[in-house]
Amino acid sequence: AKSGQAEAAIENYRRAIENYNAVRRADEQNLAARRQVAFTERHLADAVLQKGDRAEALKIYRRTLEEFNDLTAADPNNIEWQH
Repeated sequence: AKSGQAEAAIENYRRAIENYNAVRRADEQNLAARRQVAFTERHLADAVLQKGDRAEALKIYRRTLEEFNDLTAADPNNIEWQH
């Protein structure tokens, strides 16, 4: 059951990321959309790790960290992004 839940979560997170990326592509300066992509990817990585795919989870965590670093550089006064 746990594996099925992880698979469902992974699918939902991937779909959400696609939607946030569509908003992001429409406005590359939209930091809120970029933030949502990063947060959702972090949740995706958690679900992938729960499923047992450590290599894929690490790849996603690294991408998420890079995005948060970019967000922090774009708006250094916003402490919400500095995790």
